[in-house]
Amino acid sequence: MFAVKSPVKLDSLPILLGFFLAGIMNGSDGKISPQEAAHYIAEMTAEMRNIAHDAGLEFLVYLLEMAHEEAYKNNLEIARKNRE
Repeated sequence: MFAVKSPVKLDSLPILLGFFLAGIMNGSDGKISPQEAAHYIAEMTAEMRNIAHDAGLEFLVYLLEMAHEEAYKNNLEIARKNRE
């Protein structure tokens, strides 16, 4: 049986899961949009970065921060293009 040794903060998981599922359902072809995907990835990598930090996994923190920043930047760029 899998056991978590330290508490994991999952309080935002229902919100993120709801956002992800809503994004999938919004597309007429059932696919998530690039902006929705970038937003979701930014949120999830931020959560995973916090977990890695709490566990003392500093290299993982670095990698997840890079992924978070890239996803966040893509989300903003797509949103800006959509407003033009």
